[in-house]
Amino acid sequence: MALVTSGAISFGVTAGAGQTPKRSIYEELGISVTSTRSLGSQDMRGLADKTGNVTISMSDFYGKSAGTTLLNSNFTSSSARIMVYGGGYTVSNQNPVLSGGTLLTNGDSAKFIITDNTSTVKVQFNATVDVATSSSFPYFTTYSIRGGTISNIASPSGASVNSSDNKKLDVPAGTFSYPSGSHVTVLSFSGTNPTASTPAFITGSNPVDFVEASGSAPPNALQTEAINLKLIKL
Repeated sequence: MALVTSGAISFGVTAGAGQTPKRSIYEELGISVTSTRSLGSQDMRGLADKTGNVTISMSDFYGKSAGTTLLNSNFTSSSARIMVYGGGYTVSNQNPVLSGGTLLTNGDSAKFIITDNTSTVKVQFNATVDVATSSSFPYFTTYSIRGGTISNIASPSGASVNSSDNKKLDVPAGTFSYPSGSHVTVLSFSGTNPTASTPAFITGSNPVDFVEASGSAPPNALQTEAINLKLIKL
């Protein structure tokens, strides 16, 4: 449940714990109300949708939700397309992103976060997702960012919605490491996942495509970086 949108708000219990909607930032983060955190800590900045050296204030937490983490995967790649493959799927235990009561459904809001191998947030934004089942392959379900809904871009500085395709995000040169050059990059996010109706298709992936603004794939975009992709339902 999200924090209040106005009025008293506090880190721990000053504004009152156990209220609906919440007035305690620590409660929303799921940590002890007697914890000690600085406004600059990663979980606090993540909740406030502020990263880097941007100054944040208590008002930045109004209406914010810590959400439910649906995907939290580490991976490395030597290509411009990175894919987080699903593992351990069975008929009764399917993809952790799209099946189950609290998981993503069509029109849900989600937060996308990419961090590097030093836990530095490289990309963070919110968006509404489209979830659809293929008419040709009814056992395949997909999710993707709904065009025009990318918002709360907290990182990197200078990132913006792609002018040609508003389901994609442009990030500036230097956001990711490359073997050579420093490319402006377009990121797209989507996933394909099975349902229980066809056990033979208990597999799936959650790809992130890295494409140069000119339209070609940058060479070995992640060759020097380990990446974590986190998808949080808000």
